[in-house]
This record gives sequence, structure tokens and C-alpha cells, in this order.
Amino acid sequence: MKTRRVVLSVLLSTLMSVLCWAALTRTVTEDFEGAIEEALWRAGPEDEIVPDGGNPGAFLRNAAAVAAVPTLVTETPGSSVFTGPYGQMGVSHLGVDLEVFAVSGDVRGRPVSLGIQGGVYTGSEWISCELIFPGDEVPQPGSGWRAYTFGVPAWKRHMPSKVTVHGSCADLPRDDVWRQVIGWVSVARFYVGDPGASYEPQAWDIAFDNPRITIGKFTDHMHHDAALESDGPVPMEMAPVPNE
Repeated sequence: MKTRRVVLSVLLSTLMSVLCWAALTRTVTEDFEGAIEEALWRAGPEDEIVPDGGNPGAFLRNAAAVAAVPTLVTETPGSSVFTGPYGQMGVSHLGVDLEVFAVSGDVRGRPVSLGIQGGVYTGSEWISCELIFPGDEVPQPGSGWRAYTFGVPAWKRHMPSKVTVHGSCADLPRDDVWRQVIGWVSVARFYVGDPGASYEPQAWDIAFDNPRITIGKFTDHMHHDAALESDGPVPMEMAPVPNE
């Protein structure tokens, strides 16, 4: 009986931990239900918002994209919940839904990737740096919507092993780069491919829906409209603010 009580206690403790974590986080999603001018994420000048057929409801479609790597980018860096001090925000995941209606070439084996970009201080200057998180393979044309989720454990002090570093900061210590980029993310991107690979430009009819971010619910940086209340990058140890 004692063993049973111990097991039950452990199970209840685990359940409470999970429930507490769920209660302390929330996911903010761009559903593309507004006008194209209001969209926080864009893929190109040919973008249009289609009112039905998304995952579900409205979605962003680019039916005339010619690109090696189609990319969905935050349209207003630094002024939405999708960018800012990820560490202070308690970011844990970003995600997006994707559908490929048509493409002019073979896309088998091509991943969908997340990129987050920020500044890294070298001791004398700030340089731009992007961290790339690899994801699952792009959906084949006509196969329907597919959801992608990327773990971004912004509270950790060490860069996840699968993350690659792009930019002139690639030779700097990984953990230093990680902590500074997570300290202030200026741009987030979803790549339909590996931005470090070489692809031939192709014609795409491609759609995106539900770009999302999971953050700590109780944070001083959130407004009721999910905007961030901050004037710029959070300075790192002994590092000046960029452009100061």
C-alpha cells in the first residue's frame, strides 16, 4: 500500500506540474482574418489573403512566387509579439502551417526551417546573426496542409545541438551567440528549404497559415493586443546597446 501511495503521489505531482506549465503559457497566432495590410507575416508582394480553405478559415497565398527558397517573414520586426526579448518572454515554440498547391520542380527531401535573427556583440561592434532550426520535409504538391512546430527553449543557456549559425558570427562561441540572439530577436522567418543550401529558383503556388508563438503568459512585456512594450534590445553583459 505504501508503494502505491508513493506512485500515486508522483503521478499527481507530475500532473500538477504539467497543468501549471500549461496555465503559465499561451500561444499567439496570426490567423490572416484581416486585410493584407494588417498581416504581421508576409511572403512577397504578390501575397493575397484567401478567406476560405485555410487550416481553417482564411490563409495567406502567394500564387506567383519565383524563388529558390520561399520565405514567410515577420512584416513589422520589433513591434509584434513574434519578435523581441525571447528569453524574458519565455518563448518555447514557434510554428506555421504550410500547403504547396503547385511547384515547377522536385521538392522531395527539402526541409521547412525556422530562422530567428538578432544582434551579437563581438567586443567592439554589433553584427547580425541568424539561428536556423531544421524541421520536417515540405509537403508534396496537392497533399494538403501540414503543421510544423519548432522548439525554441529561450530559457536555456546552451544552444540546442541541431541549430546552425548563419552570418559572420558563425565562428563565435555557440552559447554566447545563443544567449545574445535570444536576448533580442529582431526578425523571425519560416523558410521552405534550408537557407544554407543551394536550390534552383522555381515557380511556386504556396500558402501559409497560423504562424504562431508560445510564450510565458505572465510577463511585463505583453499588452492586451499582444504587442511588446519595449524600446529595443536588452543589453547583454557589459555590451552597449546597438547603434548607441
